[in-house]
Amino acid sequence: MPSNNPNVLENLNPPWQKGESGNPKGRPIKLINSLAKSVNVDFRLELTKQDKTHLIEWMLERTVKEVKTIAENDDSPVFLVLISSAITADTKAGTIRTVETIFDRVFGKAPQIKMIKQ
Repeated sequence: MPSNNPNVLENLNPPWQKGESGNPKGRPIKLINSLAKSVNVDFRLELTKQDKTHLIEWMLERTVKEVKTIAENDDSPVFLVLISSAITADTKAGTIRTVETIFDRVFGKAPQIKMIKQ
């Protein structure tokens, strides 16, 4: 005999019938997957380490004017705009912070050797 006590296991059964889905529409599509489908682009593209190296080399071989043009061009890919904007800011400040960060991310930080005096 079913009980009205909320702690009884019988009251914990789902409101749908056996074999019926509790989520008939399925898992919601992630925004990025929905966007990829609508523009027919595969965002799972991955750059190899060699691709990244070539891209960094290419960016570092540009003139200041070319890097600034990439940063200001609305048709440039976002990652190039971000990198070129940071490089432009570094150039004005006289630092190499962006280049160091990119190299650390792509190639890993250089090992630090510490000499221990005995």
